[in-house]
Order: sequence, then structure tokens, then C-alpha cells
Amino acid sequence: MSLAIVPGSFDPITVGHVDVIERTAKLFDTVVVAVMMNADKEYRFTIEQRAQLAKISCAHIPNVKVLVSEGMLVDVVRELGATAIVKGVRTAKDFVYEQKMAHHNRELNPKAETLYLPCSPKLKRISSTLVRRRMEEKRSLDGLLMPEAIRKLKEGFDPK
Repeated sequence: MSLAIVPGSFDPITVGHVDVIERTAKLFDTVVVAVMMNADKEYRFTIEQRAQLAKISCAHIPNVKVLVSEGMLVDVVRELGATAIVKGVRTAKDFVYEQKMAHHNRELNPKAETLYLPCSPKLKRISSTLVRRRMEEKRSLDGLLMPEAIRKLKEGFDPK
């Protein structure tokens, strides 16, 4: 059985992230969306809130599970016996960053293979940063987040 991990901060998870997860789910038996911590980032949402939004956004994909990890990705790969780490890339800058991370992960765990999926062209402009900016400006999130996630935010899902 093949298992892939799609890791990220997901602050919050966007339709671009979900597109990568949906495409990964067609290639692997099981996909684990790993909501991770990055010490270099400040988050708008707690890790639990980010995981809840990921679960809501991916509920329509039957072979996807969401987990939270505050540890290292290579440890999650080892613990789950994953066959791949899948990363979506939007730009050359994303690719350069993800390539450095892939080399680092592979050094720590030679079985940690990283695969890159280019983002869908129509979703290239969408990022969590754009979503957070729109939230601060109290502008519409339509087309940026899954409708279920937007509904959850409107119900009073408060950022930390």
C-alpha cells in the first residue's frame, strides 16, 4: 500500500493546497496531510485550528487523513512508513526552497523521497499569505478557500 505525505503549515489551507492533495490522492492509496510547525513562522491560526480547517477542506477525499506534528517531517515519514513526500510548487522560488528541504530530509532519512507537483495555472496566485491579507481587510475569501472552510470561519472560528 502506497502512502504519501503532503506537509505544510496550512495557515490556512487554500484551494491550491487542496488541488495538490486531490491530485496526490489519485496517485497514492493513502494521503496524509501533515499540519506542521515552522519555528521561523508566526501563525494566525493555532495548529489545532489549521488541522480542523484541513479536515473540513479535505473531507470530500476518501483516502486522505489529517494529522498534526510539531516534530520533524522525516520522523513523520519514518513513523508512518510513507513512500513519498509531495510538495506543490507555484514558482521557481518555491522550487528552490523545496529542493533545499528535500535534500535536507533525504540526508536525515534516505527513504524520504520528495515529489513536486506544479500548481494548476489558474491557482498560481493563491497563497495563505493572500488569504490572511484578505481576512485582515475583511474581503471575500470566495475562490481562495473551500466553501466549507469559509463557512467555518464565518461561524466564529476565531484565530488565536
